[in-house]
Amino acid sequence: MDLFPVLLEDSTNQNTSYSPFSIDYAPTFTIAKVEILNNNSLVLKFLNGDFIKQQIAKGNMRIRHQEDKLFESFLVTASTYELTQFLQKYSHDERLFNQENSVTLTRKG
Repeated sequence: MDLFPVLLEDSTNQNTSYSPFSIDYAPTFTIAKVEILNNNSLVLKFLNGDFIKQQIAKGNMRIRHQEDKLFESFLVTASTYELTQFLQKYSHDERLFNQENSVTLTRKG
């Protein structure tokens, strides 16, 4: 599932009438596993970045990435094809998904 940000604008606050954060500001992907619970509910399980980083550091997973130790940043830079291959290989492992940041969506009405 591809998730995109909406334009950050608050009609009651003039300071937010212009926002540089549009859909093409910093093109990235947020990846989530979708589990359908029933006709009215589904769960979005987002990737566990810490787990992925640890597994790459241990040599258990391989995917193209960049790491900046000075700023303590880590970014997966793989192509769409490589991401697809990675998810096909590892998506069965529930540790890949962060249970704490899962979101349950329930239809109202």
